[in-house]
Amino acid sequence: MTVRVLLADDHPMFREGLRTMLAGRPDFEVVAAASSGTEAFALAQQLRPDVAVLDLRMPDGDGITATAQIRAAVPETRILVLSSFEGQSEVGGALAAGAHGYLLKSAHPDEIAQAILTVAAGSSVLSDHVLGDLTGVLAPAEDPESGSAREAVLPARFVATVLFSDIVDSTHIAETTGDAAWSRLLDQHDALLDREVTRFGGRIIKHTGDGILAVFDAPGQAVRCARSLHEAVADIGLKIRVGLHTGEVERRGHDIGGIGVHIAARVMAQASPGEVLVSRTVADLTAGASIGYEPIGEVDLKGLAGRRQLLRVLSS
Repeated sequence: MTVRVLLADDHPMFREGLRTMLAGRPDFEVVAAASSGTEAFALAQQLRPDVAVLDLRMPDGDGITATAQIRAAVPETRILVLSSFEGQSEVGGALAAGAHGYLLKSAHPDEIAQAILTVAAGSSVLSDHVLGDLTGVLAPAEDPESGSAREAVLPARFVATVLFSDIVDSTHIAETTGDAAWSRLLDQHDALLDREVTRFGGRIIKHTGDGILAVFDAPGQAVRCARSLHEAVADIGLKIRVGLHTGEVERRGHDIGGIGVHIAARVMAQASPGEVLVSRTVADLTAGASIGYEPIGEVDLKGLAGRRQLLRVLSS
């Protein structure tokens, strides 16, 4: 499959060099090249490329603004930021705006090409150096007391749309089908959810036994994925409930935590079989995304202060 790529960089030499490099490879078709964020956004709306490769600092609309605009208007287009800036504010801003990858311009051409393919396939990419700075993982240093190498890990927080799912009546199903059949059914369930989350640009954080915890950069894609999950598991005779919330979460090794995760879990607990419920935050962030909602009123979420407004996602 040929990946259709839009390039945006205000330095003509780098932009044309990148165009030439990709044009010489059979996996890519460069559909257009822009010199500003505003031009990139207009071309993305017109051409709807598979991947937009954006510089961060450009005149007339920077890469972060263009990323947010493209993600809102053309959600199927994946974003790879290619920049010479590696600070946490630049990287964090790009990822919060919805970028699926962040690579430094010093990367080898083969690494850039592979990153575009990886992003196009639905996964995320970060330069090793950028990833280390962003997650707070420092290079190993010598412990002055023991003389051995040690690694310092600092907490990292980021904004994401958190999705929780849960199989309805899982205990009853397990009892009536037996351990072997239930295990096979769970394997099918897990494979289907993994496929759909990846298809909509999300990342599985963990399987929870009879559900998943996943995160998405774009709330609209998270909601669309949630609707798709119901259809996928219906084919194997299961019903699930799904809840979503967008907020700041904390990275905890390979897991995540924080109040945003707790809210998403409590939203899911309010859902009926076959329902997708979202917090008001998710609904507000997806305004204009052609997603229908039905308010169900304000509810108390267990363990959380104050009442919160929840909305039911309507079928497409």
